[in-house]
Amino acid sequence: LNSGSSTRSSGDGGGDGNNGARSQWKSWLTTQHETFVAHLIEAVVDGKTTALRTYCGVLASSPVDIIGLSSNNQKEGANNNGMISERLLNKLIEACVKSRRCLDMNAANNTDSNNNNNNN
Repeated sequence: LNSGSSTRSSGDGGGDGNNGARSQWKSWLTTQHETFVAHLIEAVVDGKTTALRTYCGVLASSPVDIIGLSSNNQKEGANNNGMISERLLNKLIEACVKSRRCLDMNAANNTDSNNNNNNN
């Protein structure tokens, strides 16, 4: 009766033959995403503000699922994608700390605040 239904995965729209290609595609995308993030991190460490802006966009568009939260619990129209990736956020913070430009800005701010304290 339903001989074709056993070869289809639920909800993926394809048969078993597509699972290999789907898996390879996901693996390739994940690898390319990691490579892109690594390049952006290097550029952020080098103090490039465009890389920082781009990384923030990647951070916002690479959400992770919230465990235990079903889409039924969220309001209609809300972002159903999840939360910001903690892993990507930590990489950004580390890059900003390593950035020479960030350190230079901190040194300048400390010098300015010391000058203001000395004037008072």
